[in-house]
Amino acid sequence: MLFLVAGCGGGGTAAVPSAIGDAAAPNGDTVAIASRKVRHPSPSPGPSSTPAPTGSSTPSPTSAVTPLPASAFNDSVGVNTHINYYGSAYDTGYATWSPTLLNSRIKHVRDQFCNWGTASTFCTQTWAQRWNQFAAAGIHFDVISNPWMGWSSSSTGGCHGTCFLGYPAALGLTSSGIEAYEGPNECDESSNCTSYGTTTQTQTFTVDTWTPLLWTLRSATTAIYSPAMAFPNDYSQFGNLSQYINVGAIHDYTKPLQPEYSNGTSLGIAAWQSGTAPMTGTAPLITTENGYNTDPTFANGGVSQLAQERYTPRILLTHLEHNIRRVYLYELIDLGTSGSGNMWGLLNANYTPKPAWTRLTQLMNYFADSGTASLAPLSYSLSGDTTGVLNKVLFEKSDGSYILVPWLGTQLWNPSSDSDLAPSTETLTLQLPSTVTSVTVTKFADNGATTTTTLSGTSGRFSLPVSSLIEGVAFHP
Repeated sequence: MLFLVAGCGGGGTAAVPSAIGDAAAPNGDTVAIASRKVRHPSPSPGPSSTPAPTGSSTPSPTSAVTPLPASAFNDSVGVNTHINYYGSAYDTGYATWSPTLLNSRIKHVRDQFCNWGTASTFCTQTWAQRWNQFAAAGIHFDVISNPWMGWSSSSTGGCHGTCFLGYPAALGLTSSGIEAYEGPNECDESSNCTSYGTTTQTQTFTVDTWTPLLWTLRSATTAIYSPAMAFPNDYSQFGNLSQYINVGAIHDYTKPLQPEYSNGTSLGIAAWQSGTAPMTGTAPLITTENGYNTDPTFANGGVSQLAQERYTPRILLTHLEHNIRRVYLYELIDLGTSGSGNMWGLLNANYTPKPAWTRLTQLMNYFADSGTASLAPLSYSLSGDTTGVLNKVLFEKSDGSYILVPWLGTQLWNPSSDSDLAPSTETLTLQLPSTVTSVTVTKFADNGATTTTTLSGTSGRFSLPVSSLIEGVAFHP
């Protein structure tokens, strides 16, 4: 997602370290956030459309399911920022919004280096100090990288290309703040996948020559992410780069439809898994952009703030269900107002939280767990679904308790009428080990509301209401 307010713009199975931003062009582009999103496919199904089932098959009572650690939920949460955008809301309101992020449980941020290098005191002083403040708080960055990142202007060569490798030291950045370098951002929507720069460049790079250069920056704590394309079928154009990356990066937006939606070709996790393979091979995937624009007037994907609140947890859980262990939500702060198409934030332009931010922080508190879970397999079943879109993820906490999160992957926003839809509900039968006599159900309702009830069962059998809004079913065998 390109938007400059003013000139700031492998093979292997190493564990994914944690830390983004969008690729900034050196020309001060001021409209690309909206235009880039418009170029994404615009799905047409209305509320009567039936999304492709993506929920895992219902296990029999004897099926043993290996849970995720409860801490995996919090570790899956990343957020895009644009701290380097001089003069933007990220810059002028830094003192107002930064405590919100610093005091949250989010430890993974996607951004990019300041784009003007030694030519700007903003980059070398203000921005670098802010970067180091986040790093000192234990926040790690996925750094979007481009050969042009060190340009002093669009017409002056300046420091670029391999000079990028020396940026952290040159700017005095705390190196521990970098957990990943990510290839060029959505360059399939411009000419920059195959040709970077202007006639003043002394070095020329393409995706397949820049990625091996990034690979030289890998370490035990720093991963290399592939370039993220705007469309899944574009990865095949640039050859097999799997020997130079640890992780494949994707931008699998389904907006304005539900996170679980799949058409099998251009939308949905399955399309991205198959689309990335020619470039990334068998490397694990990570989502470095996904989210919802809360400008319903936006022609390609706007939803209400209520729909954003309802869908955001489902983005994270759906990816965990498909073994994609992190999603960098797009983005932290709105950079526009109604009609601009730039209202992707979890915070409003005045830095107040949207319901989606409130919900996210509630869930991160709910899943917080400082210990180590044993990840003991659990035999259970959840039966009686008639929708075909039952989804579920099982977690275990370090105290040996489990949390089952079931939800129906139904549509909650009608893009044809720009209106919210009522959640679907149904009552299912939950069969747990016979030693479980009660479960605690926490329902995450609309506008930050939560309710907690205790259900009693016999021989581990419970009648469990499930809906399109997520809930946590906690129990101890």
